[in-house]
Amino acid sequence: MKLGGTILRLGIALLGIILCAIIVLRSDSSYTFDQSNEALGGTISSAIVLSVAVLVLIVALMVIFGLAHVLQNISRSKGAIIGIIGFLAVLGLSYALSGDEVLRAYGTDVTASTSKWIGAGIAMTVLIAAILIALILLGEVRRLFR
Repeated sequence: MKLGGTILRLGIALLGIILCAIIVLRSDSSYTFDQSNEALGGTISSAIVLSVAVLVLIVALMVIFGLAHVLQNISRSKGAIIGIIGFLAVLGLSYALSGDEVLRAYGTDVTASTSKWIGAGIAMTVLIAAILIALILLGEVRRLFR
């Protein structure tokens, strides 16, 4: 099993190197992306699409195997499960607190839903930073009284 996994990882790494080489070596910096892609018969665009497909496959496999590991070792994974639940709680709170107003300065591509998700991302970043700062301060105060 370990040998097969090692061979699979090396194959994926080699595929990534080959796709990167195709993208870098076959493009010309004096042309725009569309001009280079047209001149090379769509090779660059195909390599990028294939790279994204491999990335999506790898992320899906990581999620599947991660969930399988957590479900097999639930007692040892309590900390991770609590962390995921906390993350989702902060995400829910951030989404609930964010507004959905769209200003003219945003342009025509931004919808109310997009604005709400962007606001949730910003609020989540601030909320997680505040929680981390509070935990750091709490840890330092606890260390003073030991």
